[in-house]
Amino acid sequence: MQLWRKITKSIFTGVLLYSVANVLYVIFDVIAGVSNTVSDVQSVVSSGTLSGGVSALGIVCYILLVGVIIGYYLFLKGLGEFRGLLELADANSINQVRNGVILGLLATAATFIPYAGWIIALVLNIIAFIFMLLGYSALKGSATFPMQGRNGAFRLFVAMILTLVGILLGLIPLIGGFITLVLGIVSFFLILSGWASIKNSDSAVV
Repeated sequence: MQLWRKITKSIFTGVLLYSVANVLYVIFDVIAGVSNTVSDVQSVVSSGTLSGGVSALGIVCYILLVGVIIGYYLFLKGLGEFRGLLELADANSINQVRNGVILGLLATAATFIPYAGWIIALVLNIIAFIFMLLGYSALKGSATFPMQGRNGAFRLFVAMILTLVGILLGLIPLIGGFITLVLGIVSFFLILSGWASIKNSDSAVV
C-alpha cells in the first residue's frame, strides 16, 4: 500500500505540473497572440514594417512549455513504475496511457519546430489522447482495479474527451482559443481529481 501511494503521488505531482503549466500556456499564448497582432498593426502604421523578435509573453510561453515537458517526464516515469504493481489487463491499460504521454511529450517538443511545428503537434496530440482514452476507458471498467481508482479513471476518461474536443474546436477562428481555454480548465480539475482518487484508492494487489 505504501508503494502504491508513493508511486501514484509521483504521478500526481507530474500531472499537476504539466496540467498547471499547460493551462497557463494556453492563457498566455492567447494573450501573446493578441498582443503580437496589436504590436504588428502599430508597427505597420508607424513604420510600414512588421516588428520582429520574441516578446516577454513569448518567453513566458516557452518557459511554460519546458514546465509541461518536465511534468510529462515525471508522469511518464511514474506510469512505468505503476504498471508493475497491477494485474496484466490493468498494466496494459496503463501502458496505453503511457504511450499517449510519450506522444504528448513529442507533441510539446514539436511546437518548437518553426512553421510546421503546430501541425505536427496537433496530429500527435490527437493520437496521444486516443491512446489515453483507450487506457482510461479500460481502467474505468476494470474488474481488478480498485473501485475508487475506477471512479478516478472515469473522470480521467471524461477529461481526455473534453481536451480532445477543445483541441479540435481550437481550430475555429476567433472563438476557438476561448473554447479551448474553458474546456482546458474543466479538464484540469477532472484530471487532478481523477489521479487523486487513484492515489487514495485501496488495492488488493499491493
